Amino acid sequence: MDIGSGYALTLMLKATEEYMVFYSQEEFDEYIREHNLSEGDYIDGFIHYELPPEPFIEEK
Repeated sequence: MDIGSGYALTLMLKATEEYMVFYSQEEFDEYIREHNLSEGDYIDGFIHYELPPEPFIEEK
């Protein structure tokens, strides 16, 4: 599943404090499986890379 434009999942390994960025939930889950990580090994979250455009308000 693509998580949408402008957003990415982040993962921080607690042992090394290394950050990783993933652009889909599948990519994120695959990394966790491949490295045999448990929930206590990392901190996950979303990061917002770009702000949505400002709404156009026509002045009268």
